[in-house]
Amino acid sequence: MSAIQNLKPPIGLMALSFQTPSSRFPALGSGELHLWKASLSVTPHQQERLFATLNNEERDRADRFVIHLVRDRFIVARAALRDILGKYLGRPASEVHFAYGEHGKPELADDGSGICFNLSHTRNVAIYGVIRHFRVGVDVECLDRPTYTDRLKLAERFFSASESRTLESLPEDRQDAAFLRCWTRKEAFVKAIGEGLTCPLSEYDVTLTEYDPPALTATRWDPSEAGRWSLLGLKPEPGYIAAIAVEGPPPHLSTWQWHPET
Repeated sequence: MSAIQNLKPPIGLMALSFQTPSSRFPALGSGELHLWKASLSVTPHQQERLFATLNNEERDRADRFVIHLVRDRFIVARAALRDILGKYLGRPASEVHFAYGEHGKPELADDGSGICFNLSHTRNVAIYGVIRHFRVGVDVECLDRPTYTDRLKLAERFFSASESRTLESLPEDRQDAAFLRCWTRKEAFVKAIGEGLTCPLSEYDVTLTEYDPPALTATRWDPSEAGRWSLLGLKPEPGYIAAIAVEGPPPHLSTWQWHPET
């Protein structure tokens, strides 16, 4: 790292505070991005009510999970998505209908609202990004997951050459955090474009040190693509790291806490 870079102050992740909506559901205006957070821990009664809002395909998918905790978290995460989108659309959660892109990205079916969304969950936390008319992707990860003893090998395999070199150049005690910054930003972008595994993670670059603001810096298939996206690095709650990739200029961000009906 250069001496000049050492003099730059670190750029922290955006620490977020999530508010519970009042009796009036928040309106989603042009240029606004609503980020929702949900706890995936609910009471058995709430779990039963949430399961009832899923369609048959989602129920079958839930029932295929062998581990009950994973099944329960999937149900809550999916039902929360339905509830949030249903309130924007003014319809019951069970009447929200999805279509899927070529590589599995969900979107609203037969809908003229222009609402785009994406979700991610890990352990007991789920986040949802909702915006109108712009593609969006989100990713959330735990900071206390097992240490990436093979993080450099993972970076060499999945990251671009430039990202791998940057990661390797950092002191070892900063590599885990940098790895997760890189991973969440890359995941958020590839989820936003909906290309899945057909778009190798090595085909685009993001920033990953604490001295550089979140950004998509290179897209090798089209150099101009990188300039059409905004990245946000977030701290949704202690112990977690998240990223949002959104098409277009940086949106006005508001944050909301989802709660199941009692």
